[in-house]
Amino acid sequence: MPKVKVIFGSDQVRNFFTEMNKDDELPGGLFEYSFKTEAETKAFILRIDEAMDWLDYHILEENEDIKW
Repeated sequence: MPKVKVIFGSDQVRNFFTEMNKDDELPGGLFEYSFKTEAETKAFILRIDEAMDWLDYHILEENEDIKW
């Protein structure tokens, strides 16, 4: 079953990439979604990409992990 982890929030995404506060717990921001098919997963990511101007986010690669 395909899964996608997404970090929502400008501060949370910035902190993820700058490694600021990685050891501190940040409120909210990390969500995991499961899908039945790869096509559903791709459609979900496409919709998030279209919302980029509204809210910052980062979709975690399989080898990325969150430490907070």
